[in-house]
Amino acid sequence: MKNDIRRIFAMNNPEATLTTEIPFLLSCGVDGVELTIEPPGSYIPQIAEAWNLLQSHCTIVHTRDDLRFASSDPKDRDIWMEAMLASFDISQKLGLQRINVHPDRGPIDLSSNEVFRLNVKALSELAKIASSYGLELMVENQPPFTSWKQIRDVINAAGRDLFVLLDVAHAYCYGSAAETAHFIQELGTRIRHVHISDNRGERDEHLFPGYGNIDLAALMPLLHRHVAPDVALSLESFRIIDGSSLRIVTEAERGPLVSAAIRLLREIQ
Repeated sequence: MKNDIRRIFAMNNPEATLTTEIPFLLSCGVDGVELTIEPPGSYIPQIAEAWNLLQSHCTIVHTRDDLRFASSDPKDRDIWMEAMLASFDISQKLGLQRINVHPDRGPIDLSSNEVFRLNVKALSELAKIASSYGLELMVENQPPFTSWKQIRDVINAAGRDLFVLLDVAHAYCYGSAAETAHFIQELGTRIRHVHISDNRGERDEHLFPGYGNIDLAALMPLLHRHVAPDVALSLESFRIIDGSSLRIVTEAERGPLVSAAIRLLREIQ
């Protein structure tokens, strides 16, 4: 095994219970579980029920992508800020170091400049709070901030406490292979986690590695060159675009697919 091989995690399917998901993912060969704090199967009550399993195997926290923490409505904003603080509390109690957040798309009638301003204001505040919890807060590259330059501008404006979660599939389908490489080369020192899935370059299909057009083998040397070795990879291992719709991967399909993806990622490292 190479000295610079990265740990490989997988996100749990929030449609399933944590007490079944965690043993399943471990049986596929993951090094740990990225906890998706999302209903119905892995929200606050279910997390409490699976606490012992999570303490042993949870490695990083992934928050839901519909948190309107940058809302222009103060009451709406406060509700979702509280949800983020609850996720910080869970992460701290589990002894974790890193947690992600998705940028807030904002309402369609809000200008892009105002969406940027509200996101930066909220992310700066959240990043400082996360730091006080002993956590590194990572913003993920997805709409409305999909390019490496947009993410760079967000983290530069929000301050030194905000980091990056690179979703390789987002960088590819919203940009290109070159854009994905630029993310790693330009923001590598700020990247704290990497999501891995595949697509054909037209939309975020959540395909398993090797089933789309992303050349992961070409990206690995860049990751090793520009991103710290403790930064892990996570498989998004439960939903795929099939035809025109998003569906949950069936139980019969998923085990072999997850195990094969882990083998592939270990081989190309």
